[in-house]
Amino acid sequence: MMTRPRSSRILLTALAAVLFLTGCGGDDSIWEPRGSSLVTLSFENLKPLSGGLNYQGWVVENRPTGYWGSPLGMFNIDESGQLVDPSTGEVISGTFEAGLDAEDVFGVQVSVENSSTQVSQPSATFILGGTVVTGTADRGQVHWLAMNLDFTEIAGSYFLGTPTDDLNDNELSGVWFGDTTSGDPIQGLFLPEAPNGWDYEGWVVIGEDTLSTGKFFDPNIADTTNLYGGISGEYGFPGQDFLENAPEGMVFPTDLSGAPIFVTLEPWEEYDVEPLSPFNFLFLSATIPGDATAGTTYTMTSLFNVFPRGTATVQFP
Repeated sequence: MMTRPRSSRILLTALAAVLFLTGCGGDDSIWEPRGSSLVTLSFENLKPLSGGLNYQGWVVENRPTGYWGSPLGMFNIDESGQLVDPSTGEVISGTFEAGLDAEDVFGVQVSVENSSTQVSQPSATFILGGTVVTGTADRGQVHWLAMNLDFTEIAGSYFLGTPTDDLNDNELSGVWFGDTTSGDPIQGLFLPEAPNGWDYEGWVVIGEDTLSTGKFFDPNIADTTNLYGGISGEYGFPGQDFLENAPEGMVFPTDLSGAPIFVTLEPWEEYDVEPLSPFNFLFLSATIPGDATAGTTYTMTSLFNVFPRGTATVQFP
């Protein structure tokens, strides 16, 4: 007869999805602890959160009435990558007591929460997740407990130009995530539509300031803002001209040659607590060449290999 090993490990991919913690009437209308086990979390490349945000772990149970989750514990990450208590900042072990017996732990997730104390219901903003597989690690990145998206082949390109005015003497003052190699500009970001709980956002560093080029959920359509552009028609994909409404201390038009640019994944609404600054989950990056020419397509670097990842170890009795 096969026996269950004393621990089971789950790889938490950096790509997680919404888990709706609901039941179907009867005794399942309210979740209550149904046992006890220990779950130890460890991570690579997970970054500190600020502005009142913290991470929270969840354990998931597969009941006959549906999937249910229970709070595992809240934590943050310090600059050295260690787990810390959100209230005190003290380093913690990363081992949390789950309200389930180990054999009932179907999966583990980590969400981003706008709270310093443990919450009973998760946000839509999951960042890690996966299922427990007996004695092995679940390495899939398209599992429904994760974001259900595959980011392994993400890619991007961009060019400089200012389509939102009628002048041709400031073409280095706008950046657009497109591709001009075949003639007319077409979209240049190869990303799936943003997962539930998240939006993409483009950024450019001008001097000591980091400015948004706009948020978007679909790389094939224009982003949602035109903070600094003119009144002429923009392209039908994300990007931004920097021509008007310059922030204090800056002058537009400018020259973006040599400027770093990047694309992040940003939490929705109240979880985007610092909307003028990029979230710490970068997807694509590049530095505009110092001798850049307008209309020339340049490529971006995928940061998939440094996405945050982690492992959860469930201890059996």
